[in-house]
Amino acid sequence: MEKRILELSWVSLWRVLFFIALAAVLLQGLNVLLGLFLAIVISSGLEFLVNFMEKKGIPRTLGVIVIFLLAAILVIVLVAVVLPLLIIEFNTALVTLERIAAESWWGPLAGLRATQSLSEIMNRITGQIFGGETSPFGALAGIFGGMALTVSVVVSSFYLSLSRDGVERFIRAVFPGDYEDTALRIYENSRRRIGLWFRSQILLSLTMGFLTLIALSILGVKYAVLLGLLIAALLMGAEVGGFLGILISVPAAVVVQEIVEFWAGKRRPRAVPLI
Repeated sequence: MEKRILELSWVSLWRVLFFIALAAVLLQGLNVLLGLFLAIVISSGLEFLVNFMEKKGIPRTLGVIVIFLLAAILVIVLVAVVLPLLIIEFNTALVTLERIAAESWWGPLAGLRATQSLSEIMNRITGQIFGGETSPFGALAGIFGGMALTVSVVVSSFYLSLSRDGVERFIRAVFPGDYEDTALRIYENSRRRIGLWFRSQILLSLTMGFLTLIALSILGVKYAVLLGLLIAALLMGAEVGGFLGILISVPAAVVVQEIVEFWAGKRRPRAVPLI
């Protein structure tokens, strides 16, 4: 058999080391790449709103500022006002469940241990929120993975939305000349799809929020308006938001129904024996 000798030059070794170092840098900067991707998605999703306001005679810069201010106000209201109220109501619902479970048909199925575990979890969350350890901005930062990343995503998406071709100029500045056309073509197709997805999510959020408001109002659930707003905001997260909305609304509706049946049974007129 003929022996083959493979020779590796120093150039090949340096190339291998370079790609290993590049992979390590990319791994460490994964949050940065994720933040940049989120900024591009947000700016692409808001493109149709900015263009619509610009067609109505509103300057593009003013339109972008108004959109981001409204989004910031909505997030602050949800985190600082709606979320604490929901936690309080959910905790109250768990206490009510523990009291009613013993007299309901589903009491043995649910079990008291599950409600007690959920009550402990909600007490911990309540302590973290009302104990002053977490601020609304801190909670928002926890969603994105850090305050610096949150600020970077917001600032980058704001800057990319200011100019009509902000993302295109960014792509031309980042990608090599040989890949500019391919990257721009991919972005154009993606931007159109992201815009359609964003519009459908807004329509779905408004529809489900309105239906939730009507359903919970009929059932007599407290804070039905706030629950509708929360579910409308959560549904922007697609499947996850829908699951969270169901997780919040169903216990509230079940507890109200059980309370109504419980008090209806208590107030039911009893037969008076005739003497």
